Amino acid sequence: MSAFIVAKETINRIVTAIMAPPSAFTHMPNQCLQEFTKAYLQDGGDNTAIPSKRISDCYGTEVDEWGTWLGRILWSMNAEAVSQRYPEPTRSIGHQWASEYEWTEPSLHWISTDFAEIVTGDIGCLLYQCAEGDVVGSHTYQALEQVQGMLAIAELQKIVEVNTK
Repeated sequence: MSAFIVAKETINRIVTAIMAPPSAFTHMPNQCLQEFTKAYLQDGGDNTAIPSKRISDCYGTEVDEWGTWLGRILWSMNAEAVSQRYPEPTRSIGHQWASEYEWTEPSLHWISTDFAEIVTGDIGCLLYQCAEGDVVGSHTYQALEQVQGMLAIAELQKIVEVNTK
């Protein structure tokens, strides 16, 4: 099996799905960020790196801070998995990209009606690329699996709504 570092656009779509979820899942940002925060700490992350304000109390650039933090831990997880598969310089390149990542919420026209379906695939790709070494057993990996399930449920709800009209 080969492994690669996913594109920044993939991370952006995943973070966007968590930070600006489908309307049926408006509770997702709080719930997901709580899970990722807990997972990050359980995986040995630095408590001081976590944004200090609760996401429900954030507006504007404070929301971007949470999105950036989340994108960085997801891309770092990907970089760590790839570096466990392949030797240097993959480790330093992937971790450099992750440390420089910044998220800003895209405009609404960017999010298509098939967004949940696309992001569910993006998360599946990221999970597959992270299935190396001990990364697959990490709490962050497990939290991402939970998010994939929530988005799949949102997509199924959308299909049911369309078919019952």
